[in-house]
Amino acid sequence: MNEKMIQKYNIRLGVNKDKLVVDSKIGRSAKDKQYIKEHRDELLEILIDREEKKEQELQEKRKRIESIQGLKELQKTIADWNRYSSAMSRYIERDCTGNAPEKPKKTIAEVKQEYPKAAAYVKADQWSYSSHYFKSSCGERAKEAILNGEDFETAIDDMVTAWKKYTEESVD
Repeated sequence: MNEKMIQKYNIRLGVNKDKLVVDSKIGRSAKDKQYIKEHRDELLEILIDREEKKEQELQEKRKRIESIQGLKELQKTIADWNRYSSAMSRYIERDCTGNAPEKPKKTIAEVKQEYPKAAAYVKADQWSYSSHYFKSSCGERAKEAILNGEDFETAIDDMVTAWKKYTEESVD
């Protein structure tokens, strides 16, 4: 019954996790209102447990992401090249006056070659931000496969194949 009430009235934890926030529809049924008041502590406990479980899963996922060898270096290299590109554009806009920005020491391609799993994860992550729902879901599936220890090359191949198949079917 508690789960039913949580779902029916969209009950969630308050900011300090000591109060329940209940959808305004609660005023429609005095019986349900009374039930929520009587079972407040049980409902709080369920919601707190859910939130703790969710936080634990998030921490575990974060650890798996951080364990990908070379990912931080690749992300830093990409950021360095983005900064360089912006700085070079400003330099050119100023008619090449002053000192030209210094190129990063490593190219993105070099770092990707050095850390192929990190490159695969970054590619899948980029796809997951696509505005197209199917392409985005392909990227999400590939990211999860990589994080779950599956072969990253297979995950990327599956991602690209699924998208290619979808686009070919859409044209017909």
